[in-house]
Amino acid sequence: MKKLILILKMFILLMISCKGEFKETEEQGQVDLTFPANAQVCPDGEQVGNDKIELKLLWDSDTNFSKYRITIDRDPSFKSTNKLTGLVSAKKDTIMRLDRGTLYYWFVSGLRGKEVIPSKEVWSFYTLGNATNNHIPYPAEIQINASNENITISWIGRDEDSDDTLIYDVLLSTENPPLTIVLENSELTEITENFTTGVTYYVQVITKDQEGSSSSSQIISFIP
Repeated sequence: MKKLILILKMFILLMISCKGEFKETEEQGQVDLTFPANAQVCPDGEQVGNDKIELKLLWDSDTNFSKYRITIDRDPSFKSTNKLTGLVSAKKDTIMRLDRGTLYYWFVSGLRGKEVIPSKEVWSFYTLGNATNNHIPYPAEIQINASNENITISWIGRDEDSDDTLIYDVLLSTENPPLTIVLENSELTEITENFTTGVTYYVQVITKDQEGSSSSSQIISFIP
């Protein structure tokens, strides 16, 4: 009996001494978009008919997910009826049939069991169009800068048609999406306002060109 108790004590001591040597490992995962380049005209793609191309999209990840889901849309909120999705197993590329001369937004999600891990960023690109086509302006890039009690919201717009003059609408409110237009049809690229501290604000910039084409930036939130 004493021998049995001694064996049990030794077993318990062994378990205690081993505690901490074995740690649960949480498998990490990240998806990075690699091609087409972000916010650029993509010259690649195989033409299909007069108005379509087939374009290979590429991404990378630090984990081998079992599947990847590709989401691509003309709408940066991915809510349009033109949204396209695809599902591929293991490999990190896929070919999508797209419209020529069109601005697209896309991201990729890695799937592992019940986990869905989207890429850190949403990228955009233009498919190559006909030389006579008018290009939709790129979504504005928004920056928020605080100085004392004032906050300056600035943005950068860009268009492949270099002779286009861009004008902007700015929507700003505490609602998401923002509904209040604080600047309309203006060539200004920044505004400075006083805001209530501790309140979450949302801002979005609509970029328009001379042909009436427009694009919407992503909605940016900030707390003064």
